Amino acid sequence: MATSRSNSPASPSDAGVSPSAAGEPSPPTWTSRALLSWIQRHLAERGIDSPRVAAELLLASVLGCERMRLYMEPERPASPEERGRLRDLVARAARHEPVQYLLGKAWFLARPYEVGPAVLIPRPSTEVLVEEAIRWWRAQAFSRAMRALDVGTGSGCIAVSLAAETRPRTRVSERFERRRSAVVEGTEPMPPAVEAPSPPPPVRVTAVDLCEKALAVAARNVARHGVADSVELRRGDLLAPVAGEEPFDLLASNLPYISDAEWAKVAPNVRDHEPTVALRGGRDGLDLIRRLVKDAPASLVGGGLLLLEVQCDQGPALREMLAAGPWRDVRIARDHEGHDRLAVATRA
Repeated sequence: MATSRSNSPASPSDAGVSPSAAGEPSPPTWTSRALLSWIQRHLAERGIDSPRVAAELLLASVLGCERMRLYMEPERPASPEERGRLRDLVARAARHEPVQYLLGKAWFLARPYEVGPAVLIPRPSTEVLVEEAIRWWRAQAFSRAMRALDVGTGSGCIAVSLAAETRPRTRVSERFERRRSAVVEGTEPMPPAVEAPSPPPPVRVTAVDLCEKALAVAARNVARHGVADSVELRRGDLLAPVAGEEPFDLLASNLPYISDAEWAKVAPNVRDHEPTVALRGGRDGLDLIRRLVKDAPASLVGGGLLLLEVQCDQGPALREMLAAGPWRDVRIARDHEGHDRLAVATRA
């Protein structure tokens, strides 16, 4: 990758070229410790968020190890091939290309997801939506499989999380546990393990997206996490793919909500690299959300739950919007950073 010296880091090479723009002498060996220091400094100088975390992720990816290993083996030398791969990744990260796209992976609720330019990078703020859904599901005590709808699924992280987090854990029978305790006490011989049969997955998710490339990414994430029997992917605009079907118990969505006025202020790693169609929500940021709220009652059962991720200043607008429809128990929940983030309402 040919880049000017002013726009990319100098190469950590065997020729003694410094990896910083300051021209200090290169260390005799490019160890994990030295590389982390160089990457962090270089990214910080270019205004990259969380430069230390980015440095750890990039170096660990190139070395094929966990981030903790970088500190367990700080003097491990990097090979010329590893330094070359790392140099290219750092140059791209310094131009604000998201580290998650460089690695092709992002984490959401402790699970890794494939990501790329066709889908938004999953963020911790969206985790509160899944957590709210799980709490509600547990409180309902469904006697049948709950039906959930994920509108604008993107990477599929919401749909996969709903299916995976509600999957029953296989438990041995109480009788086996009593026999096992007796064996430990030495009063009975050990019986064969007899596991109680697993019930069917209690949540079935239909996940919708307009973008074919996004659905391809979602399909790979569904398969990766073993929930293909619980998640169905459909292509289409908002609720069109489920029009006329039996209503759902839960409708969750993270639609575009950045207003036209706010777009110029969006960080370059987001504005210039993540899919614009999944970010921009029109004049006030609510174009698609307004359409979804208008049509959602027909796709939810009475008592069904609506969960919508919104921008932190859009709560009042959502309250007013929902107050005009057949909704009750309307509230705005906060994310883990204390920002208003989730519109919650129950279908009357």
